[in-house]
Amino acid sequence: MKLTSLLTVAAAMSMVACQQGNTTKTIVVSNATDNARSEVVSVKMDKLKDLVGEKKYLSVTDAEGKPLTVQVTKSGELLFKATVAPNSSSEYTVSQVDSPAVMVMSAYGKVYPERVDDIAWENDVVAFRAYGPALQASGEKAYGYDVWVKNKPEMVVENRYNTELGAKPAIDSLKAAGKADEARELQLATSYHFDHGNGLDCYKVGPTLGGGASALMDGEKILYPYCYKEIEIVENGPLRFEAKLVYNPVEYKGKQVVESRVLRLDAGSQLNHTFVTYDGLDEEAVVVAGPVVHHADGGENVANKELGYVGYADPTDRPEDGFGTIFVGAVFATQVTDAKLVLFSDEEAEERGANGHVLGFVKMKSGDVLDYYWGNAWSKANCCNFQEWNDYLVEFAENIKKPLTVEVK
Repeated sequence: MKLTSLLTVAAAMSMVACQQGNTTKTIVVSNATDNARSEVVSVKMDKLKDLVGEKKYLSVTDAEGKPLTVQVTKSGELLFKATVAPNSSSEYTVSQVDSPAVMVMSAYGKVYPERVDDIAWENDVVAFRAYGPALQASGEKAYGYDVWVKNKPEMVVENRYNTELGAKPAIDSLKAAGKADEARELQLATSYHFDHGNGLDCYKVGPTLGGGASALMDGEKILYPYCYKEIEIVENGPLRFEAKLVYNPVEYKGKQVVESRVLRLDAGSQLNHTFVTYDGLDEEAVVVAGPVVHHADGGENVANKELGYVGYADPTDRPEDGFGTIFVGAVFATQVTDAKLVLFSDEEAEERGANGHVLGFVKMKSGDVLDYYWGNAWSKANCCNFQEWNDYLVEFAENIKKPLTVEVK
């Protein structure tokens, strides 16, 4: 589906049928932290059902009367982005209008069967992908999440795929004709592995957890999930992307265990909110999540058990090309039992093309949910150095312990 048509769908989703009651309602969003907050918040649609009138669209406006982008989810929640000062509240007005406000697409994703079943998604500040069945069938070993950096608020990933894949036949033709230099020039001009003004893919995943995937541990061994087996896109903008991924079973102590993940990325967030469950665990198991490390000594990294977060400064897959630094990390809402840098042996480092992971550890059994966030920032976009990234993770950890509260009046 084209992005333009998605905007129409998103607008149509804001229609509601109204029966009786008030013509407007006030939504109060409160912030109990010392941090300034700008986050997507939700209101149950059944709390708004007594809005009246024959107008068909919902509008949310801020205190200055500015209309905000809204999204109504399949589960019946009205989403909008709230901005609240430290230890303060902000008021918003929801009402009915004749036509929808202009929607700004700030979260979007798509499956690309033409690129070995990648699922790629983004918001206005970050972009990611996970690998699918066609890649696994090819034998290529890429297990974890891939990180795509960007420095423009517009949705850029679909165009990156279209440009690279669209140029491939011409590149192959030039190579076949012996025009290697021309083929290389066209590849440099169209590949998403080079920056054409909005960022690129310059992150190395390989047979690791990549940008922060989860996995069972069997003793000291990580049982890496391969690529997803099944996928469903549940929400697709303009404010929230959400997908459910089910993975092929892994053998854990003689049992076949299936991992399922719900990935949720909201507008403005550097981190994906992720929920992981396991089916088939007969006993409590250790589960880890966190980014891969590409420095022999661990490089710049942090692992904070008390606050429940890990972080790392990745040098990109080609630091000699000047692609800056990718800051990756994970923040755990679920209580961690440990958080630490775990380096590979020399043999495993050679096998995986990496040096280890910075990991958070949790204990789980069937029925439990691992609730955590993972993602990145880029030194050429919105994060200058590792200290700034560490500060972001600390603040994020504080914020999830005291979520914004939403009251409808």
